[in-house]
Amino acid sequence: MAFCNTEYFDQIGNIQKSMNERERWRHELEEKLFAYLRSEERLTKLKCAKMHCYYKELCEREQQAKTRNLELLGNVENLASKMNEFSIDCSRLLQKRLECKNHITRLKEDRKKMGSRGESEADEVRENYRVIYGNYSSVGNLQSYLCAFDKTAVL
Repeated sequence: MAFCNTEYFDQIGNIQKSMNERERWRHELEEKLFAYLRSEERLTKLKCAKMHCYYKELCEREQQAKTRNLELLGNVENLASKMNEFSIDCSRLLQKRLECKNHITRLKEDRKKMGSRGESEADEVRENYRVIYGNYSSVGNLQSYLCAFDKTAVL
């Protein structure tokens, strides 16, 4: 039995030695790990990785913004072309308005002259006026209409 006991104790001693060595090895590795976790190199690598991810996100956002801006630019150009298509040429309208004003002033002058000449000529002018511009009751109605049009055109 003595032989079994020495062998047993030797085996236990060897096991305890290996456990002690492995525990020491674990402590050394743990110290190295904590040293690495606190090291500037690791922190720098983490910051670099975060900055790289942020850079990728910014590149994606920039690309989306460029795409959106190109789309908006196309919409503006489309709108500008439609505005040119539907723009109003007022030159003919202004010319007609000037002709009407001149005609009204001539009618006023004729009316003043006819007051001195007689009623027959005034009836003739009125008849010509009705033929040209339609059946208005008097020159004053047309003149007030054109004056109102004149005020809105100026504003």
